[in-house]
Amino acid sequence: MISFVTIFPSFMNFHFFKDPGQIPFRFHKKGIASKIVCSPNEISYDQTSKYIPVHLIRKKKRLNLGYILYLSQNAKMIGVLNVFHLQWSSLLFASVYKLFNPDGFVYLKMDNCHYSGNYSWEKLFSREEFTPAPDISEPKGIKTMLKNAIIPKLTKFVDLWSIEDTASCEYYEKKYTFLNKKIITVLNGHTIDIDHHAPVYQFSDKKNIKTQPGIFT
Repeated sequence: MISFVTIFPSFMNFHFFKDPGQIPFRFHKKGIASKIVCSPNEISYDQTSKYIPVHLIRKKKRLNLGYILYLSQNAKMIGVLNVFHLQWSSLLFASVYKLFNPDGFVYLKMDNCHYSGNYSWEKLFSREEFTPAPDISEPKGIKTMLKNAIIPKLTKFVDLWSIEDTASCEYYEKKYTFLNKKIITVLNGHTIDIDHHAPVYQFSDKKNIKTQPGIFT
């Protein structure tokens, strides 16, 4: 039985009901040994562990080091490695995995929509005029420049990419050669078949609230 491993360093319990949790969980339900690998971002992963195993990577000064060590020791036992977002860490994990398991399979789920404007990674693959997407700034620093120079070379380690809508899938496949015949549409799903109840919080318990004079008075 092949194993399906999702590496998502920032995973928290609420992510189980989103793509980082649901993709490995759905494979797990079909009888494929699956697990989520992440950093200890919560005191407990008891909610997620009810549905799928969680393997924690100790936080280190150099965060990626723990994941590199994990992959070097376990790559040959992983049939499919699932990572998220076209970014340095995901492609680094893919390349390390393929180094130790050349016959393995890497699936990278993108989180983009071409209707949202150009994303920072697109500048690395295109000489066309670049317009940053919202909340994405121009890369700075020598370290970032080196990473950006390497990223395009690491895309070859990804066997399958996916995007959430058909229009974006067709657009990206035509525009970027590294995605040609390697990208599919994976629609966002739902968790209606899972019996869970989100806690109801009082207004005073909610986070990120900035009260202004005259509001709620």
